[in-house]
Amino acid sequence: MRAGKLRHRIELQSVGRAKADDGQSIETFTTYATVWADIKPMRGAEAIEAQQQSGQNWFKITVRYNASINIKDRIAFKSRVFEVNYALDFEERKIFQELTCTEIV
Repeated sequence: MRAGKLRHRIELQSVGRAKADDGQSIETFTTYATVWADIKPMRGAEAIEAQQQSGQNWFKITVRYNASINIKDRIAFKSRVFEVNYALDFEERKIFQELTCTEIV
């Protein structure tokens, strides 16, 4: 992967809890990093391997390696939001990570 292919600016967000005005505990997301990424839809065998289910859009998002990324995180890109399903160290070199994500619609 060449760094020049990372052309989309995304926000990495972690989950947290907060209290609403009525005292209820609600789930909130906080941006902990803004990074460059490559976003590609998964097709064919890749989607089947990712256990694609009807009605879900699967994407492969590549970013520079970040040890903080985990499967509880989500990604914000413009008006779109993605859940991280898998975070793999690309080629086990701690240079790039491939994130398998589903789009929240």
